[in-house]
Formats: sequence, structure tokens, C-alpha cells
Amino acid sequence: MVASYGKRKLHEYSEEPYQIVQPMNPLRKIMWGVAGIAALALLFLGFCMFTGEPTYHFKSVTQWLNRMALFDEMRNMEKEGRNGYKLPHAPEVVTNDPALRALLAIGAKAVPTLEKILNEQPESPAPEPMDRVKSWSAQIWQQVQGAGAPPAAPPPVNFGSVQQARMAAAGLAMLALGTNNQAGALRVMEIEAARQPKIWSGAMLASFAVGNAGLPDQHKEIVAGIIAGLNHTNTQVQELACVAAWHSPSDFPIWKDKLMQLAQGSDAGVARAALHSLINAGKHDEKIIDLCGKLLANNTNAPSVRYAAATGLGFAGESAEGSLPLLLTVLGEQGITKDGLLIFSGKDVVDLPKLVSRLVGQGDPASALIWERLTTSEQSMLRNYRPSGPTAIQTQDVVVRVLQKTIKGPSIYKADRFSDFSLRAETLELIRRNPSGLTAAFLNRLLLEDAFPQELAPHGYDLNLQRATTFAMESIEKAVAARDGKGKSTPIEK
Repeated sequence: MVASYGKRKLHEYSEEPYQIVQPMNPLRKIMWGVAGIAALALLFLGFCMFTGEPTYHFKSVTQWLNRMALFDEMRNMEKEGRNGYKLPHAPEVVTNDPALRALLAIGAKAVPTLEKILNEQPESPAPEPMDRVKSWSAQIWQQVQGAGAPPAAPPPVNFGSVQQARMAAAGLAMLALGTNNQAGALRVMEIEAARQPKIWSGAMLASFAVGNAGLPDQHKEIVAGIIAGLNHTNTQVQELACVAAWHSPSDFPIWKDKLMQLAQGSDAGVARAALHSLINAGKHDEKIIDLCGKLLANNTNAPSVRYAAATGLGFAGESAEGSLPLLLTVLGEQGITKDGLLIFSGKDVVDLPKLVSRLVGQGDPASALIWERLTTSEQSMLRNYRPSGPTAIQTQDVVVRVLQKTIKGPSIYKADRFSDFSLRAETLELIRRNPSGLTAAFLNRLLLEDAFPQELAPHGYDLNLQRATTFAMESIEKAVAARDGKGKSTPIEK
């Protein structure tokens, strides 16, 4: 009988070497099991109450979003100091994603959590260059699709952190849930437009980029949401709707007229976004080309709108050949010749006597720099300068020439040379870029304006507009030359 019992050895100094242990009563086993299950259920309910999130198959909304946002291959990338979490882009991946199906099963109860995640402030961009991230992601995507064959779908959308990927997944889930679940396209745009501070997360754009192709059952509703956004009274929602329309070029005829109207409106952000969408879907459309020319020619328009218009002409190629004279005029407004030379003129010098006095005195490093670039005879002319004297005009010409010589060439910036001057934000930004070519000439011009704020007139040029205009001229001329079999056109330095 003893053999049928369990045995447990007691302390070696005990008088009784063994203690007989009775087996547990089966009923007691059941009771303990029920109690354990109840305890786990209470813990689970407590977790749900603590997080405030609904669950499906014991996972919360955030946990499902984490699964939806990441490929397994990507999970350790941040720990390795790299960034490239992915939101799947291929329709077959999105529509069959078990995480998305779980969120659809939760339904409207998931929306508050999704909205909370969409309202998070996105993390700072990772320091890695985006081209390296894209290259790496393309390589991984090739591995996912299978070696030896081209990818069956475009590479996934890139994000710098798991938080940003999760936010994009939340936007995609909102699109999939639709208006019947108090979600949908318009709600996503309204959430993004209400963000404080007004910094776009990028999650909304990624959501539409994936959703337009990857949620075919919701496509009509997404289109309806974009139309509602284009007609919204909130200009930021309108702007976001224009960008969302950019991600669905196949639906371009539906909202072409509305985009044409918004591109000519008073809000610069909406106009710029509308132009980008128009150009993306109809770059060779005559009406769009005419609209771009009209907006570019009006120098009272915001620089960002004119920049978008010039870009549109560049993408149109030979179709915009008639815009070449206009583009050359715009370059002239920016003080640039067709050959890409930034020019000084007499009207840029607003106080010649004071400027000459500073150059002759060489009381600061900037003045000394310019003085050193004068010939001996030119220096003598400046020393003898009299505002009403016979050489006043010649002196102005000498000053303009030396300023032109100073801005042309490599950057003249040195920390000790300009440390005593108050530099504008745009000057500091160009210094940070360490530019070359024409952009270095722009930086030199800004540096001289900052060093001589009372002597030289601020030019008021816009670097983005200049780049877009030169890009447009070069693109059109190359396209026309290729059409006519003339080979290369005259290059314009960017």
C-alpha cells in the first residue's frame, strides 16, 4: 500500500525518514483549476480596464497594430541602430493581413484607440539617410518575395520608427473600418488637420498610399471621403484631400475640375497641393499646362505656388515648349541669367557712400575681403570717391563688379569672418548645406546682404523657385532637342 503513495524525504536529522503524502482529491483539483482560470480572467480584465483598449483573441488594439505595422524581419532594426519599419504596400498583403482582420472584427470599439494613436506626436526623424533606408528595404522586400524573381509588388512604405509605422497602420485600419464604424477617409483627414502643433505625421499619406490599392472593397468609400475633403470648409482638410487625391491618379477625372479650382484659390497650401495632384495625373494636359503658366506668371502668387507651377511645366517636357520665354523672364526676376549666373546691378546698392566708406576703412572681415579683390587702381578710385564727383558713376560700376566677383565661385563663409553679423535663418540654412555652384552664389549674396544690411538691398529671391525654374527650362529644352534630333541643349546650372 505504501508504494501507492508519493514520498518526500524530510530533513536528514528528522526522526522519521519519510513522510507519506496523500494524493490530491480529484474534486479539489477541479476547484483549484477553476480558481486559477478565474484568477487569470480577472488579471486579463484588469489589464483591459487599465489599458482601456478592447481586445480580440487576447490582444489589444495597439498590439494588433504593432503586428500589422512590422515585418518579423524588421523587429530588431532599431536595436541595431537602423531604421526601416514597414507598412505592407501590396494589395494581397493588406487584404489578407490577419492583424487588419482582427481590427475589423473589433469594429467601432477600436476607433477611439486608433484616433489616440493617430494624434500622437511623431518621433524625430532618424539620422540615417533615406536613400540608404530605401535601398535596404528594397533588398529585404526582394527576400520576402523570393530570390531570383522580380518583386510581385512595390516595396513597402518606409518609416523611421515603430511608432510611425504603427500610426500609419492606424490610419489604414480607419480606412478599412469605414464610415459605418465612425471611421473612414474623411475622419482620418480631419484628425490629421486638427493635429497640434500643425506638423503632419506622414501617417495619413502612407495610409492612403496603401489603402487606395490595398483595400479594393473600400475604394469607392475612400474616393467619396476624398471628395468630401476637397469640398470641406477647413483649408487644412482640403490640402490633405488634395494630397490624398495624388495617391489615386486613376480617379483623376472625378476631381480634376475641383483641383483646377482649388489651384487658383487664395490659400497657398491648398493651391500648391492641388497643383501637385494635377501635375501627377495630367502632366501633358493642355489645360493644366496653361494653368501652370498662368500661376507662374503672376508674381503676386505665393512662391510655393509658383514653384509648383514651374515644376509642372518641367514635367510636361516638350508639351510646355511655349513656356520657355516665361521661364526665362522668371529667372530674370531672380537675378539669374539663362547661363545660370547670379548678377548684381546698380539698383542693388542702396547706399553707395556708406558702402565705399566701409570698404576703404576695412573695419570688418567682410569689408577687408572685398577690398582685397579690388585692383590697385580701383582701390585708389574708392579712396578718392566723392558722391557728387565726376567719377561717381564709375565708382558704382567698380563696386558692382567687385560684388559680382565676390559672390561668384565657392562659398565665402568662414565662422570668424561673419561672427560679428546677424545672419538670417535662410542664410544659416544654406551654410548648413555647404552648397556649391549657383547655390553657393546665392549663399554669398545672402552673406553680403547680412554683412551690409544698410548698404545693399535684400534681393528677395526664392531658392526653391529658382531651382524649379531652371529645372523646367532644362527639362523642356532637352525634350525639344531630343524631339528635333539636335542632341544636348544648353545646360543650366542648378
